[in-house]
Amino acid sequence: MSISKDTLFELDNFASPKIVSETDSWVHNIMDVLLLEKGTFSDTPEMGVNLKSINYLTAEEMVTFLQNEIKEQCDSYLSDIPLNDILISLKEQNNGDVSVIITLGFNTRYGKVNRSVFVDIRDEIIDYIVDKFDKT
Repeated sequence: MSISKDTLFELDNFASPKIVSETDSWVHNIMDVLLLEKGTFSDTPEMGVNLKSINYLTAEEMVTFLQNEIKEQCDSYLSDIPLNDILISLKEQNNGDVSVIITLGFNTRYGKVNRSVFVDIRDEIIDYIVDKFDKT
């Protein structure tokens, strides 16, 4: 059973370890796996997605690849996370870059909770922001 709060390797405004909710902790764990390159850990060589690699896929391939990889990685390595919905959408920016919006749906003891992650991939740099608002 997962704990209800978790700490990150970040500091808050008071120089204390940043504490996040259980749902946000799950999102951070999933993002860690998405950013991880396969083969990083020798004991689990298939763990990781390497999000940078999707830059070379078509839009349709990108959506299918991410949905399949997130499900497969969570089933294999993050089975404690009660992930039940994965929705991938793409948004083309003015400069031609594509941002990926990953909406993750979780079944919690309080009901269904969604979190959206906005991922911007350009020039081998990945930025992401987690939407903190529940969309139930």
